[in-house]
Amino acid sequence: MLYTAIKEAKSMYTVKEVADILGVSVHTVRYYDDQGLIPGTKRDSYNQRIFDDMELEWLFVSISLRDTGLPLKEIKRYIELYQQGDSTLQQRFEIMSKQREKTLEEIENLKLRIKVLDRKVDHYSKLLAGKEDEWSHDYMQKLIWKGRKKMKNKKVWFVTGCSKGLGHALVNELLEQGYMVSATSRSKQALIEAFGNESEQFLPLSVNLADEESVKTALKKTVLKFGRVDVVVNNAGYTHLATIEEMSDKAVRELFDINVFGLLNVIRAALPIMRKQNSGHIFNVSSLGAYNVGPLSGPYCATKHAVKALSETLAMEVKQFGIHVTDVKPGFMRTEFFGTSHKTDIAEQSPYQDLYNENMDFYNGQNGTQAGNPKKAAELYIKVAEMDNPPESLPMGTDCCNGIREIALNTVQLMDEMQDTASYTDF
Repeated sequence: MLYTAIKEAKSMYTVKEVADILGVSVHTVRYYDDQGLIPGTKRDSYNQRIFDDMELEWLFVSISLRDTGLPLKEIKRYIELYQQGDSTLQQRFEIMSKQREKTLEEIENLKLRIKVLDRKVDHYSKLLAGKEDEWSHDYMQKLIWKGRKKMKNKKVWFVTGCSKGLGHALVNELLEQGYMVSATSRSKQALIEAFGNESEQFLPLSVNLADEESVKTALKKTVLKFGRVDVVVNNAGYTHLATIEEMSDKAVRELFDINVFGLLNVIRAALPIMRKQNSGHIFNVSSLGAYNVGPLSGPYCATKHAVKALSETLAMEVKQFGIHVTDVKPGFMRTEFFGTSHKTDIAEQSPYQDLYNENMDFYNGQNGTQAGNPKKAAELYIKVAEMDNPPESLPMGTDCCNGIREIALNTVQLMDEMQDTASYTDF
């Protein structure tokens, strides 16, 4: 009775009414509201959700955008921009324009699939009616090459560690620029929430990098979907801050499993594909930590030293097959690296307490203030991947360049000082 009165007076709707109008479930309505995708939702005197025409429209738009593959995060961003007023008109226009282009491309792809289904239905209809119908392989080949032609200039990327950080920024940029992307994470659902459902352009995969078979399966699925793998980015990794004495054997091995052995699993699975193609590009992410060390970072820096050495060796080994290798060295980036992407161990009554306090104050002070822009880093990845002769070493950020330069100069000075001592062992 109350709902009826409200509706008649103010065009208000209950959750059930909204669900019926839009042809979705009650759960969907509540989920979108809980996610902040329906600005202005109200509650009645019984604390039940009620919606007016404007909120109904917002839900319809949000569902439509989600159905086109726009991630929830981007829909939220669009709504936030709307709420900021006319100063964001250009940004909102760009979001809608890019998504429209993607959707139109998907429509064209669906039209191609419909032609296949039409031909199959026609073929079986004739056979069932007792009529002869010779299957046309030429026709199907034309459709295949029509589809391939649309994608021939867009490379297929395989990226690990995509749910956050640089991997997340890179996948976002790749999808915006129209590349085909196979993205991996421990959680497939996290990828879907971040980038949308699987599409003609996007393949989300749950992968355990420490499991060689899991990695091989992911690469096979990528080839099955896209036909090839052009670029591999070994981005997955994390840091574990602890002194060498207090970091457990288990923690050290887990760190190496992801940062080093997981990377090797990907390389071994990808190289046969790339050798067969006689082309490819592998990006391995090391760090400034591949050159520099500090308290609490010994095992982490050891993994990055290993990645640097493996990358330099790999580049020499696979050059003959037309495969490029680039060792990427990001400086401090505005990601979750100093937030949620590192672990810390400290024992009770640790003799290293003062050292922990000093260094953790530094790391925590960096969080959110880093100079490196993840979006620009993603753009740089793509620019380098499109080069005919890409660099084998790619520092990202002035801080990284300056840090490596200082280390190199100090090393040269040290070698000059140690020349006479070193010569003692000659002959």
